[in-house]
Amino acid sequence: MKNWDMDREFTGIAGRHMMIDTSEQGKGYGQAALQKVLDYIRKKTFGDSDRVALTCNKDNQIAMQLH
Repeated sequence: MKNWDMDREFTGIAGRHMMIDTSEQGKGYGQAALQKVLDYIRKKTFGDSDRVALTCNKDNQIAMQLH
């Protein structure tokens, strides 16, 4: 995992929001959804980008492990 400084120029694909309801967390839905997003990105043409940026709250340790 790399911590990105989003204030610098970024030419990759940036994910804005992905949330799993608290009652459904811990069931693998976030990991499965992220995999679907990455599969979709691989199949589409998004220019010359070779990176995907995911952000989360620095205190959200579960999300940090997922990313």
